[in-house]
Amino acid sequence: MSRTKVVDELYQYQGINQIMAHCRIRIYTADGRAPVVVAVVASECADNPGSSVTNAAAVLYPSLIAKYLPGWLDQADNLMLLEHYPEHDTFDQVTFTHWRPAIIFRHGLKCVAFGKASWRHVRRDRVIELIELVGEEILNERVR
Repeated sequence: MSRTKVVDELYQYQGINQIMAHCRIRIYTADGRAPVVVAVVASECADNPGSSVTNAAAVLYPSLIAKYLPGWLDQADNLMLLEHYPEHDTFDQVTFTHWRPAIIFRHGLKCVAFGKASWRHVRRDRVIELIELVGEEILNERVR
């Protein structure tokens, strides 16, 4: 099954203590097979002045899904959320105890969050296999 990259851009989000942050977002969809699996890769940027993708996970992923994948909460089991730290060449899969959006207050701001986040390391070769791309593209390709 091949995947198509449908999003590749810098994404700005509200970080901890109301400092704006940004990361690189890539979203891949599966072509021609059901169920469709969507891979969302949030890469930490070296020049990010705010919260890391890990520290902002509780509010980052709900906002990403709302913007790029509206209607996907019904298919949350088919979403694969991956954090990528290019500086260390590491990937972690992010999962939530539940996908029900809830309004929370974080550092004085009202935002939408899912359940408690947890992370599991994923080997680089497994990420390449899941996305079915040449590995160099994952690490070296620039935002378009």
